[in-house]
Amino acid sequence: MTAFVRFDNIAQSLTDGHLRGEIELHAVDEATTVEAEGVVLPLELDPTAALALGLEGRRVWDSELAGFPASGRSIFGDGLIMMHPYRRGRVPVILVHGTASSPARWAEIVNEVQNDPVLRTKIQVWLFMYNTSNPVLLSADRLRTALQTVITDLDPDGQDPR
Repeated sequence: MTAFVRFDNIAQSLTDGHLRGEIELHAVDEATTVEAEGVVLPLELDPTAALALGLEGRRVWDSELAGFPASGRSIFGDGLIMMHPYRRGRVPVILVHGTASSPARWAEIVNEVQNDPVLRTKIQVWLFMYNTSNPVLLSADRLRTALQTVITDLDPDGQDPR
């Protein structure tokens, strides 16, 4: 998110010492500019820092090798993770990690997409997390089921071609 403060009557506010305004919050994947008094201003963003902070010291790193020798039911639920809220009209790109790995390994690609002003408005990154000791066909079935569920939940009338 980027916060933008829109002040009311800034000249008068500075004179009388009573600043008033409203804070607007803009999602990184939703807006890149804001208009203020007829001037289009770029919104500053730093998704790299937010992504790094979000991954620092998280359990996801521990789950990579720990999940590999495990067997049975996935410890990650349906496993589909959206990086941002669903955005109608954007192409979902689903990243699936490899053996003894986790979605955290996609951090560099996610970072590149979030920092690209064109890509971040055209695609939405989804990650699939699964227990890497499960048979490939079981994980594939869980991914298929998760995708069918999310499509039914987010676009029940089938209006979004992407």
